[in-house]
Order: sequence, then C-alpha cells, then structure tokens
Amino acid sequence: MNNFKECTETFERDEGGERHIRHVSPLCWISTIYRRTGFGFFEWETAICFRHPPEGRKETWKDRETLIIRGDRREELNDVPEDQLRQWYQDHIDGNRNSRFTLIEALKPGKE
Repeated sequence: MNNFKECTETFERDEGGERHIRHVSPLCWISTIYRRTGFGFFEWETAICFRHPPEGRKETWKDRETLIIRGDRREELNDVPEDQLRQWYQDHIDGNRNSRFTLIEALKPGKE
C-alpha cells in the first residue's frame, strides 16, 4: 500500500512539478517534490519534517526540523516508522544532498 498522497498545487503542476506527502503523525510528515531549482533544471527532493511545538508561545517555522535528501524517496520511506526516520536519513545522506549543497561542496578549494 502506498502511504503517500498526491497533493500537487495548480501552480506546481503548471510549471511541470509534482508533490506527494505522507503524514506519519501530527508532529511528523514526509514530503517529496519535483520542482525547478534555482539553477533552472528540475529535480526530486524529499523532506522529512518534524514539528517541535513550543510551550508558552506561538509556533513558528523555527520550531520545525527539516531533513532534506536528493531524490524521490517515497518507495524507500513508505513504511519507515517515525522513530527510525532520523537514522534512515543518517544512513542515506552521504552523496545524496540536494543540488545546492552539492554545488557548494564542489566549489570548495581543493575539489576537482
């Protein structure tokens, strides 16, 4: 069974993009998106998101932890439980950063 639901917005579809989401719990979700990057090409990326609601103040975007990895990871993450998502990310991130991080790393002195 596929636990991801398609949720592409009209503006994303008009650009050729696509978005899917899996609600793991009220405090955790996984989003995959096929979008145009700042470099002008399309790529898939997957974001594993955790909410950390604060006590005594209004929640903001700073209360979210987002782990981004290159590629459409729906098949791999379809059934991974919430308590294993951070470890899954750690096990898979090397060599799979999105284009911005890949470009920054490639531009560092000493890289060929």
